Amino acid sequence: LLISVSFAQSPTNIRVLATDKDFIRLTWTKPTRFTSSIYGYTVKYRPIHSNSSWIVKQTNETQILLNELRPITKYEIILQAFL
Repeated sequence: LLISVSFAQSPTNIRVLATDKDFIRLTWTKPTRFTSSIYGYTVKYRPIHSNSSWIVKQTNETQILLNELRPITKYEIILQAFL
């Protein structure tokens, strides 16, 4: 699992809460600055070293379930807060 965070004020304490052969549940803490301006989060993921299109999900929560993953496959994940 490779997690890349990119944004001026990034979520912190990113953790994997649960995992199985075809899903992963991530959780994080809101950024410390501009918390009242955050409207939600975008999570993009795809198999690492692939040319696959990004799968994009959005949430207003500080956790998300990424499902329909392929077993024995590493993924790159980008987590962004949006204002």
